[in-house]
Amino acid sequence: MRMSLLLAAAVFVLALVSLGYALRAQYTVRCSQCARRFVSGTQVRWCVSGHKLHPTCIKYAMNREVCPICGIYVSDRAAP
Repeated sequence: MRMSLLLAAAVFVLALVSLGYALRAQYTVRCSQCARRFVSGTQVRWCVSGHKLHPTCIKYAMNREVCPICGIYVSDRAAP
């Protein structure tokens, strides 16, 4: 009985820790394409889907900037 309670507590703690990592990853400031961090002063581009990209990670199609992940056009001055 005591062993099953310890096992249940361990599983619960691991679930909370993994939830914390998942929520933290949602708000990290990393490029969606290359996973490098954005330093202060770095230009950040956004697509409609919400991918954050470095200007060097953006692909070009028909003379427009395109998100390499989803293929949606990136606006010139996209806001978060």
